Amino acid sequence: MNNLDLYFLDFGLSWTQSKLIGYCIFISLGIIFLIVFKKWKIKKNYLNLLKSILIAGLPISIYFAFYPIYEGDIFSSGVKIKSSIELSNEKTLSIVVLPDCPFCLETIPLVKKLKERNPKINIEYIIASRPNEIPHGIADKIPKNCTFRLVSDLQKLGQITHGAFPTYLISKNKTLVRLWRSEHFGTKAMDEIEAFFK
Repeated sequence: MNNLDLYFLDFGLSWTQSKLIGYCIFISLGIIFLIVFKKWKIKKNYLNLLKSILIAGLPISIYFAFYPIYEGDIFSSGVKIKSSIELSNEKTLSIVVLPDCPFCLETIPLVKKLKERNPKINIEYIIASRPNEIPHGIADKIPKNCTFRLVSDLQKLGQITHGAFPTYLISKNKTLVRLWRSEHFGTKAMDEIEAFFK
């Protein structure tokens, strides 16, 4: 999520809508550039047509280069599997992370925004750690309104993460309801998570 997406989130739009509005703005900007360019050029030939296409596509191409749309932003790729790890009795969003994983650290601003929009959501970080290890890194940055616990049974965690960190899961009554691994997680998942807690 970038600042433009976050701006639209503050208006109460869904995560997916906020992401797509940015793209609509830059597509519109390309169309405006095309209209202005056509007023400058009266001659119609293939070179001008190619220039027109490049000018119209430039804003959205630059935006996409910095803020790409991933599969998880368009399609819901969550799965339901059996889990042998201990889950909360309450409705909970659990995020399975490694202590010093840079991708796991990127969950912190996302979680802060999610808690800001839905203060009652129960969020727990499950940190994979070796026995008797005191993890640093992400454990020091987890928001105070979230909880975390250490799990040293890496085999059980591996059954749900398949080596993809972070892995997001929602559960109820100690039962896993849905799971998203990092490569499938996106704005659609965020919308599903918010709907689950309503």
